[in-house]
Amino acid sequence: MVAALGLVIGLPVFFSVGLVLLFPIVTGLAATSGRPLLTLALPLVAGLSASHGLVPPHPGPLAAIERLGADTGRTIVFAILCAIPATILGGPIALRLLRPGTPAAPAASMAERKSEAIRQPRFVTSAVTILLPVLLMLSATVADAGLGTESAARRWIAFLGSPSVAMLIATLVAVRVFGTSCGFPLTTILRFVEESLMPIASVLLIVGAGGGFGRVLEQAGVGQAIAAAASGLHVPTLVAAWILAGLLRVAVGSATVAATTAASLMAPIAATDPTTSRDLLVVAIGAGSIVASHVNDGGFWLVKEFLGLDVAQTLRSWTVIETIISVTGLCAALILNAL
Repeated sequence: MVAALGLVIGLPVFFSVGLVLLFPIVTGLAATSGRPLLTLALPLVAGLSASHGLVPPHPGPLAAIERLGADTGRTIVFAILCAIPATILGGPIALRLLRPGTPAAPAASMAERKSEAIRQPRFVTSAVTILLPVLLMLSATVADAGLGTESAARRWIAFLGSPSVAMLIATLVAVRVFGTSCGFPLTTILRFVEESLMPIASVLLIVGAGGGFGRVLEQAGVGQAIAAAASGLHVPTLVAAWILAGLLRVAVGSATVAATTAASLMAPIAATDPTTSRDLLVVAIGAGSIVASHVNDGGFWLVKEFLGLDVAQTLRSWTVIETIISVTGLCAALILNAL
């Protein structure tokens, strides 16, 4: 259940935000149930990581969709289908095989943080608000398949389901549902918005730099060279994309940079391979972009500090979980592409 919670909550929020929001809940569950913290926290981070790496509207998959010309709605469906088994294998099942050791004290300050809300939102309202951007983007795909190209309703649904508009609508709804409806004054909501700008600024910088780096490599002919090498090795396109994204991930640490750059380099190959779904190619790239997280990845240190692990324990747990999620995501994408 904790892994499923991480997967669902992780759909519209960044990995770090989801961990900050849910870690106090996991700490409370561990305290009341008497279970070790790691048995709940590791499945949680597995679900959050699967959502962050595989499913739009996270920046890596979203940038890959733009560069490969994939369909956002179909990619979301395929990504969720791949993320479910990846979360199960990387979370509850892998937990039985891992022996990370006894952690030190976790991030107590986050666990003890109390809500300032006067009223709590209802569960159904919270769930709909969290899933709203995903639902809007999926509705655009459904309308594209079921309504005529000249339909005004189709154009409106496509507009509302575009990633930027969907995220803007979800943000405004969240301000109402989780802000004013919960009794927060406008000054507090403004402070929340201002505090949110700092983490997103670094993400925008990473996406822009990754896109620029990929463009430089593309103009230098790296994409064509990789396309020629891949065709000579007779490696399936999905596997080639996963390997390329994985190599970039290990080298630079950032999943967003790895996905963005790999998508730019794979675009010439995707254009010449009609047998491979571009939507599943995005999923394969996303899976490769989260493999083998280690010390050059910010998420590695975030998990280490929150769970109270040392470096060796984090490598034995978090790094292994990330790799299992990555490999499972690729295998699921290969199966869907074959079907």
